[in-house]
Amino acid sequence: MNLRLTATRSWHLLRRPLTRNRRLFMWLSRRRESRANLLVRPDSTLLIEAPMRSGNTFAVAAFWLGNGRDSHVARHVHTAAHVLEAVRLGVPALVLVREPRSVAISHVLRRPALTIRDSLVDYVDFFTTLENVRDQIVAVNFETLISDFPSVIDELNGKYGQTFTSRVMDDQFEQDVTALVEEMNRAESVSDGKVDELRVARPSATRQELRKEPEMELERPRNQAALARATAVYERWK
Repeated sequence: MNLRLTATRSWHLLRRPLTRNRRLFMWLSRRRESRANLLVRPDSTLLIEAPMRSGNTFAVAAFWLGNGRDSHVARHVHTAAHVLEAVRLGVPALVLVREPRSVAISHVLRRPALTIRDSLVDYVDFFTTLENVRDQIVAVNFETLISDFPSVIDELNGKYGQTFTSRVMDDQFEQDVTALVEEMNRAESVSDGKVDELRVARPSATRQELRKEPEMELERPRNQAALARATAVYERWK
């Protein structure tokens, strides 16, 4: 038994109820100095959130390319409570919706302490907690995000009366997004500033080779009920 992984999963399970409680989660998060720049605040330009491995980093990079990196984008907390705080503060909120199979497989590759079922339960928790504020946020499907980011910006502008801009999604845009995604990965890497292929938020041949085991785990009978619940949530939100 790997004690470090066991401890990590135990903390994740203990933390889960907090992710649904806006007031308590934000109070605790603001006491973590390492998280301060990620958290939404009254002067945030935008919040971008979703379950982990839903296109979060791509969305942040694409937004910064069109609007400048001095724009404070609250991001990468991966909890419904964070979105609820943005709604309370009146900060524009973009929520990304990716189908749960891909999310779960990518999530456990990124967080090996967790199980497929853990990821699916987190997915359901995230979106069901937000159902009462859905009319106050912009929810965008992953496929639209990566294929038509200008339409995402148009929806945000229409919803919130903003003047956000987007680069044209040409070859140069794709190169610049990839470069910025890799820069963000290197900044958080513990491997001497190198791109971590297991964690970088872009397609990776290294990760592709590791997908077989979680794909098989996803299909096991013990995970089918959780997968069905997550799929039903996705169908409501996509």
